[in-house]
Formats: sequence, C-alpha cells, structure tokens
Amino acid sequence: MDSPQQERNVLQFALDNPIILTAILKQNPAPLKEARLVSHLWNETVLSLPYPRLALKMNYEPIPNAPEDDRNFKKFFTSIDDRLAKRVNAIYIFHVRLFGWDAGFDDLQLIYLCNNYGDKIQIFEAIIDHEMGLKSFYKIAKRGRPNLQQLRITCTFPPNPASCPEHEYFMRNGLPSKPNLTLFTLSSKAMTYMLTRFVQVFVDAAPNLKVATIPLGFYPNFANSKFLTSLTIAIDGVDQSYFDDPAYKPVELCRMLDQVRDQLVTLNFCSVENILGLKNIDETSDFDNLVPTIGIQLPGSMPKLVKFRNEMVEVFRCDDFLMNADTPKTLLIGKGFKWSGRLEEILENVVHSRKVLSSVRNLEITELHDLQLFGGLVTAFPNLERLKVESFYCTDFKGEESEMELGVVLKTCKGWKGLKHLDLALPTYPIEILEIIKALLEVGELYKRLRTLQIETYNGNFLRHDLTLEELDLFKQLLLAMDGMDEVKITNLILSKKSVENLVAFIEANAMSLYKFNLLRTD
Repeated sequence: MDSPQQERNVLQFALDNPIILTAILKQNPAPLKEARLVSHLWNETVLSLPYPRLALKMNYEPIPNAPEDDRNFKKFFTSIDDRLAKRVNAIYIFHVRLFGWDAGFDDLQLIYLCNNYGDKIQIFEAIIDHEMGLKSFYKIAKRGRPNLQQLRITCTFPPNPASCPEHEYFMRNGLPSKPNLTLFTLSSKAMTYMLTRFVQVFVDAAPNLKVATIPLGFYPNFANSKFLTSLTIAIDGVDQSYFDDPAYKPVELCRMLDQVRDQLVTLNFCSVENILGLKNIDETSDFDNLVPTIGIQLPGSMPKLVKFRNEMVEVFRCDDFLMNADTPKTLLIGKGFKWSGRLEEILENVVHSRKVLSSVRNLEITELHDLQLFGGLVTAFPNLERLKVESFYCTDFKGEESEMELGVVLKTCKGWKGLKHLDLALPTYPIEILEIIKALLEVGELYKRLRTLQIETYNGNFLRHDLTLEELDLFKQLLLAMDGMDEVKITNLILSKKSVENLVAFIEANAMSLYKFNLLRTD
C-alpha cells in the first residue's frame, strides 16, 4: 500500500497537470470562483475553459441623478481579465418615477462593457423586470457582438404589463446579423407586441440558429432558420385564462412546426421548470372543462426527429404521432395534472393496438400507476436500453392506491432483455426493511445486464434501520449480486452507523468498489 506521502505526491501531480486539472474543472460541481484563488495555474485553467461556466454578473440598478464617476465601474472593467467577459449575466431593474422613467435609464455599465469587450462575449444571460428593458437590451444588441453564441432572456414582468405604445416602433429596423448565435432561449409569462417583435428580430438576425426555446403563445417565423434542430415549446403555468388569451393560436403553432418539420432532431413540449405539477388541481375539479385539449397533429412526417418530449399530454395530444409516425429513439411522456387520465389513455391505445415501437431505445414516463399497463409496455417497447419511471403520488388519477410497488415493478423490468440503465422513482418503499432487501434481491438476474441502477421514493418511512443478522446477511448477498454494475444509487434507505460500518468492511474484504454503491447512508 502506498504511504500517505506517496499518495499526496500523486494527487499533487494530478492537480498540477493542466490536462487533468481541466478535466476536473469542467465538471459542474467544481466551484470555479474558489478554484481561481488556489494558484496561478488554476486561475489560468479556469479562464481558459472552452465553455465559460464562470459568469461576469452585472446587477444593474440605476441610481437617480448619480454622476457617472460615482458608479465607479470603469476602474473595475480596466482591472479584469478580458476572458471573464466570455459570459455575462445581467439583471435589469428599472424604476418608474411619477413623471417618467428614471434618469439612470442609460445602461452605462453594459454599454461600456460591450464597447470594450464586445468581441469577447460568447454567452449573454439577462433578467428583465419590465417591458421597457427590451428597448434597452435591443439598443445594446444593435452594437454588434459578432461572437455572441448563446442568448438567454428571462422576462419577469407580469402577463399584463403597462403598455408602452410609443416605443413599439423601435425594433422595426431589425438587428445586424449574428452568424455565431446558435442558441436562443426566452422565458416569459407575458405576451405583448414588443416581446413578440423582440423574439422575431433575434430569430431573423441568427441565420445559423440551432437551438430555440420559446413560451407557448410565441410563433416566430422560422423560414430562414435552416439549421434549427432543437425546438422547445414551454408552458409557464396552466389555467383557463392561459387558453383564453388572444395570443394563444394553435393554428399558428402548427404553421410554425410545419416550417421546421424536415430538420428537427429534438422537439419538446414541457414546463418552464421542467417539472410536473404546475398547478395544484382540487380532487373535485372537472379537468376536461378546465384545460382544453389541443389534439395537436404533428405536421406530416418528421424524418430526422430523434428525441420527442411531451410533459403536458393534457394540452398536446400525441396519440397519432406515436401510432403513425416514425417513432424517435428517445421518448419522454408525462402529464402535468395528477387527476388527468390522458397519459393512461395514450399508453392504452399503444398497448391495445399491439403497435411495436421498436426504434425507441430510451423511454421516460411520468406519473404512471397502472401495473398491468406498465407490463404491456414491455411488448410495445421491446428494445429499450434506458428506462426511467417517475410516479410521485401514492394514488392514481382515480384516487385509488398506486400499484407501482418496488418488488412488482422490478420483476416487470426483467422483461426488457436489453435494458442497461434503470431509474425508478416510486411512490413508497415497503414498510419493513427486510421486505425492501428481499424485493431487491429477488431480481438478481436483472443486475447481470444493468450498468446503472437508481431507485428513490417520495413518500414512506425514512427511519434509521439497525439491521438484524438476517437482514445484514441478505444485504451482503445483495451487494454481491450488484457488484457487476457500474453505479448503484438507492435513496432514502437509511441505515445505522454500525450497519454501514459492517457492510463497508464486507465490501473492502471482497475487493469490491465502494464508490459505486451510493446506498449506504446513515442520515
């Protein structure tokens, strides 16, 4: 065994190697602000990362009647390394006075930054809290920024902001071409003329746009976006007023999709936060009267589509797409409301039609509770390599107890002979720890072909378990059965410190890899 000094020398060598250090700092958990302070080498490595994760924050709040020198930002800009300007994060906060806009409405900081570092900016992220911020941002964008690659805008002003009709003309001349802009993302609950025009001018200015995310209700003309391969339609909250808005036009949505149907590789319909449960619906709500079903028909074939995500099957019906289209390799489908049965209807149609979706390799289903229907998916999707099933609630849309229990779900998964990655989020675990261990141990055959396994629950008894001799022996057998996998993660399975120490000693004694078993928790 290496001595502590030898281990330290090896570690120091790795951390002083620019290639190894770069690989470490590319990982998301790496705290780059602190890493810059370690040494000159670390600072240089952070600033030289090909994808800038470190952002220069511009929390701009105008100060009324404040002279430019008092802002003291020019001195700051002259002292920073210009590589810090690769990524800029700006927050616009505008004050409205009694007789007009604040005197500080001139964005001196951003203008100065763009004038001196404009050719360095690759990623620009902005939060805009008032419609007038669009005008300010547009003025900045007109100054060029030829190397801009990604633009992310979050609008936080309300759905019905104060109108500014006198400013609606300011974007009529468009923007200079931004050939390097390949990603454009907009998040907003508001749908106004200015914001609609704002989206269009950036789409027009980006002939090489590849990835776009826009809220439902915005339908830009993508006629010139010949390289667009990924489109996300996002919903930020759902209720009846959302669909009563004049900006909501399903016909325009279909027109927009038709423009890019031959080139899309990824198509997503999802919530802004990428989670379900956007609005809590009371159990007695009449769902069919609350949210209308678009019954969207994807326009014709989509020959290049590889990934299709639909988290809102209540709003975007995709029955015909699954039944008739060339199904993509990755399919993610779920519902946004617990008391909706639309997901079950869609899956039942697939199973009962005996349709075999052989091209699907990756399947993700959210909020399914019918075990028999789940079993039918083994035949409908026979070639799965990756499966993720998330069921948050302990009851289904009818109010009946969920059938997605640990043991029976794992036994069903044995039917997929090519499965390599399994991710289960179940409503609850069995009450007794012995039943949990037995349920996991009974499907040892499944572990022989899996590479990764992740199991978690959102409800249940999370008490600390002090394993008995029988439970400890079975747990050791389980570890041996799982040893062939690359990674095992089981959350909310809490063991006593003594039990964990015993199992860790067993792992080390059998020359197994401890790091792969993320299931031995004491808190």
